[in-house]
Amino acid sequence: PAPPLPASAAPSPPAADNVAAPAGNTRRRRLSFKEQRELDELPGRIEALEAEQRAIGERLGSADLYQNEPQQVAALKDRFDAIETELMAALERWEAISAAP
Repeated sequence: PAPPLPASAAPSPPAADNVAAPAGNTRRRRLSFKEQRELDELPGRIEALEAEQRAIGERLGSADLYQNEPQQVAALKDRFDAIETELMAALERWEAISAAP
């Protein structure tokens, strides 16, 4: 059998600066004034976009629109699609800001 290693030859524990901090010990950075303001405004913006999209959806679901104002159909469909894009961007931004480390 191999002789036991003397205490001076035993591997030393890693230096304190090489040890990673536990994952649960990370601190969140503070949001900047601009980010906090944007975060505060996003729920209202998202709600307004959803309400507008809902109203447009109701108009597009109405037979009267196609009979009385067929020229409006294309514009309403374009706006409905644009709102969807804006809504997704706003939701992603809200998630990004609120999850910032």
